[in-house]
Amino acid sequence: MNKWRTVKIEKLSEIINEEEYNKIYSLINDLNAELKSLLTLISNDLDTIKDLECLDSSGNFRNYIIKQYGKPYKTWDHIQGNKAKYYRIIIEQARKSILSLKERILIAEICKKYNYDINNDNIIQELKDDNIDYTEGIIRNICRARKEPVFNTDIDFILDFTSEDNQISNVKYYDNKVYYSIKIYDEWINITVSIPDYVRLITGKFARPIIQKNKENQELYLRISYETPEVKMMSNKKDTTGVLSCDLGKIKPFSAAITYEGGSYSTELIASRELERLNEKLSVLNKEKNLLWSKIERNSSLLKGKHDDYLFNHLEDQYSQRKFIINKISRLKEHMGWVIARDIMMHAYYHNVNTLKVEDLKWLDSRGGKWDFSNILSKLIEISELYGVTVLLVSARDSSHTDPFSKERINPLKDRTVNTSNGVMDRDYCAALELGTRKGRGIKKSKIVDKSKKKERVLKRGHTRDKHCSTPKRPRVLRRTTCYKLVKKRNVSLSDFENTTGTSIAVVSSGTVSNNVLCLPLCDSYNVYSKAL
Repeated sequence: MNKWRTVKIEKLSEIINEEEYNKIYSLINDLNAELKSLLTLISNDLDTIKDLECLDSSGNFRNYIIKQYGKPYKTWDHIQGNKAKYYRIIIEQARKSILSLKERILIAEICKKYNYDINNDNIIQELKDDNIDYTEGIIRNICRARKEPVFNTDIDFILDFTSEDNQISNVKYYDNKVYYSIKIYDEWINITVSIPDYVRLITGKFARPIIQKNKENQELYLRISYETPEVKMMSNKKDTTGVLSCDLGKIKPFSAAITYEGGSYSTELIASRELERLNEKLSVLNKEKNLLWSKIERNSSLLKGKHDDYLFNHLEDQYSQRKFIINKISRLKEHMGWVIARDIMMHAYYHNVNTLKVEDLKWLDSRGGKWDFSNILSKLIEISELYGVTVLLVSARDSSHTDPFSKERINPLKDRTVNTSNGVMDRDYCAALELGTRKGRGIKKSKIVDKSKKKERVLKRGHTRDKHCSTPKRPRVLRRTTCYKLVKKRNVSLSDFENTTGTSIAVVSSGTVSNNVLCLPLCDSYNVYSKAL
């Protein structure tokens, strides 16, 4: 079954001209006021509306709202164009808000049953049994508040064309670009978006656009939804006993190991040199950012109560430099997330492993500093789907302080090593082995075919499968020559593939042919080449 994914295009102002951007911004502000008026009316009759059966149907709910509150768009003198269509978008957003409230109330009832204990696994299990959609963030927020959610009438309007027709929006796709036409007031505005390099397989089907404000800087951005084909692996030669466990970190991007049912295990599997260089670059940028902030604080204290134009201009330059570095760090973290996911999947691919265990860091929240674990996990899940690898989350509690062989508590040394019953080991490698012995749970509603993968495992001292290779192994990323051989087997020329940048060769999944799309194994680049066979 095909899946739909969404990609976010920041700064709509760089895609269209200033006049068109201001018109879209003005329309969103006008409709935002009308949305809040409707939500205020609904809040007065919320007890009746949230129990209506018509909530599941956008058409039936729209008819109910119009029958109940009339057609206020006929009096919108400040808004021109197809007012009825804009009011439909407002009603649809109100319907989704009510449905979201109903789901959060159901989640809150289950959390209350277990005294709002976020670490209680019965909460998630009961949500799965009741087939309730949830996210870790919603559960965490409810357990923090320790009360039932309330209906929020102060929400920002989202210009969502996905449920509308060709009267106010159109979408076309060709030549690796998406062409949108949206009607703002009485004028049609054209938006052309090039598909980002990191977007994976696409079938060519795109939804209508969604435009909304960024809560931080109030700038408009674009959300694009696209369909991806179902990918099935050509080869089913997967190890039925091996489990790849991965310990993510800041100093080392990740440290992985493979554990087997017989108690044996592999040597340490580490990141590629490319990822290590990116991690060093991130460390340098963070130092520069902190250094700039210390200079800003010092200059700010000197400027208090004084009028110094030179110092004031210098302080403004430092603020702009720091903002530039922060944006650069954000882009680098996004890229590092893809590289981490690629390296881990290449280890799984070459060792024929079909199960991956990752530490569950939902408890980390803001205590992890500026480390975006969820960003890495989402990319890891996306690429694992292409490879047919199942991702399990395991408890990260004391993983670096537990001997994976004797299960006794150990304390890491200053040089990032630990003394285990099997000798001195790297603390991250030890944590990866320990994660491999623990039982895991699937991502939300993931169905695990092999139930034994969820159970705990016991490692035997000295039973490593790499007796003559104690050095940590890097992922073997496929190069152009290897990809060329794979393409030649299918009698397809590299020149037949569309290159999004014109310089590098591509890969998404390992030798996969599905839905008339050819996919090659992952390389250094993230550009996607595909050709109908």
